[in-house]
Formats: sequence, C-alpha cells, structure tokens
Amino acid sequence: MICTLAGPHRISDWFTGDFRLHEPGKPALPVGHEGARQMPAAGRGEKLKKPMNVEALDMIEEGDRVAVRWQLTGTYDNGKPYEQSIMSIYRFENGRTAEDWGMAIPTVWPPSSSEQAHRPKLDVVSSTNAPNPVGVG
Repeated sequence: MICTLAGPHRISDWFTGDFRLHEPGKPALPVGHEGARQMPAAGRGEKLKKPMNVEALDMIEEGDRVAVRWQLTGTYDNGKPYEQSIMSIYRFENGRTAEDWGMAIPTVWPPSSSEQAHRPKLDVVSSTNAPNPVGVG
C-alpha cells in the first residue's frame, strides 16, 4: 500500500489547533499546527530518500486514543540505512490528532512469532497534492 504525505497545507486537516507532541528527552515543539509541521524534521540531521517503509505492527483503540507500535525503514541520501522503532499513543478530537505521546529508538523491532507470517507495509511518498490516509507522527 502506498501512503502519501501531502504538504504542510493539509496540517489543519490532520491535527487540532492546539495539538501537542510529547516526546521524552527531546525539546518541546510549538503547540498547534506549527509543531505538527515541524515533526517530520525533528531529530533528523540528514536527508532521507523516498519512499520510506512504514510498518504498523500493532494498533489498539480505546475511546479517543489509539496506541500504535510501528517502525520506519529507509535510506539516507548518503546510502546509510535509516531505522526507527516507535511506540505512540494518539488522542483524537473530531477525527484529528490532538496529542501524540511517542518514543523512538534507532533500530527495528525484533519480529514476534505472529509477525513472521505477514506484515502490511506502507510506502511513504511525499506529494503536495495527495491526501494523507495516515498521520505519521
């Protein structure tokens, strides 16, 4: 499946005006749409090639929150591999992300026995005209 991430003009479609990102050990981003715009570049010193592989490994929903265990893999422009394992809890208001509590480490999750059989993969492609079916945070 291909996941497209449209440009910053769609931020208000995906995030509330008072969106907050909570990441332990990292400097706080601005509250609201400006903080959401800064998320993709936060913590990255080097440029990444597209597409990126996004794998949602577990997703649990309860009330207005969704917990996701996922990972990103790809390649930096210099050819070095890029790997991130992420655990996030998202809180939604009216279909938009209001808060994101997340932690990432620079490696991939070891596969569980149930993941050996099949993992859905999403290719992330940057586009300014395409809708965003997934708010990656």
